[in-house]
Amino acid sequence: MYFKFKKVQNIQIQIQKLLNINIEDLSKSIHERMKIQSSIRKEQLIGLLVSVLLVCIGLNTSSYMALFGGLLLFPFLLSFYALGYGLFIKDLEIIHQSIKTILIVLLISIFVSILYFYITPIYISDVNILKVANVSFSEILVAFLGGIAGFVSILKNRFQVMMIAVSIATGIIIPLAIVGFGLIHSDFHLVHQALYIFLVILFFIIFGAYFLSFIVGIQQNKLSKKFQILVYSLTLIIFISGVYFSSTLLKKAIATHNIESYLNEAIGSNTCIIQSKEIQFDEKKVEVYYSGFKPNAIQDEALKKKYKIKNYTFNYIEI
Repeated sequence: MYFKFKKVQNIQIQIQKLLNINIEDLSKSIHERMKIQSSIRKEQLIGLLVSVLLVCIGLNTSSYMALFGGLLLFPFLLSFYALGYGLFIKDLEIIHQSIKTILIVLLISIFVSILYFYITPIYISDVNILKVANVSFSEILVAFLGGIAGFVSILKNRFQVMMIAVSIATGIIIPLAIVGFGLIHSDFHLVHQALYIFLVILFFIIFGAYFLSFIVGIQQNKLSKKFQILVYSLTLIIFISGVYFSSTLLKKAIATHNIESYLNEAIGSNTCIIQSKEIQFDEKKVEVYYSGFKPNAIQDEALKKKYKIKNYTFNYIEI
């Protein structure tokens, strides 16, 4: 046990040298920073309102300027990192404030998007909905790398530019805007999918802060046994939920990629054009909407086996 502990300490020292940080000075400065960022300030609420409105406008009108502007202005990313940090050092005040902040961000974002999509006469494009509903492995990888990179920049006190980069790369506020749209149009499948994606992104941000706090050896608080059990239980719930959400989303992303590969190979013809598809993962059914001539190989069992989708049934609908 002692050998393993010593090995971990050696790794932490090497990481500290690599990042060129003094752990004692860092522990004090980052604690103050995370304590401030875990709570809500009035100017941040104004920034959140503007951010959500710009994202809604960007989704609604397919304006990338508005979309990126909204992500750039999102002011609460550091509060998400504060939760992971608070869980690691076992600081009940930071944990409480961070959870409270995240819930307020969640509710305000959804409420603002509901109001926007209720008032606006313009409807969100199907293209933007599909981008959220059919997340790929690359988006999951970006969330993971963003979570790690963001906290490295916090450790180095160079987080201003990196927070903007992580916010834009992960698109953290976009799923919440989609939730408002889904609720207005009673599309609860879309609501479920968008919340799922938000929780996955949130998990990787929390994980990034927790993991790097451990790997650089940030000092932990000593709590009574009662509060230690509370913190460990909350950490376990968050991490089990995050792993479950991420693995489920990853399985869907892999299945979507395999289905697209199958269709491209099975229907390699200029006479048949796939306009869209609808994948029902639970029932393992794929509705393929096409124009032109109906494809001959509508159920190619050899190809289905090759792409590991042999349990899926394909239904071709001409439009």
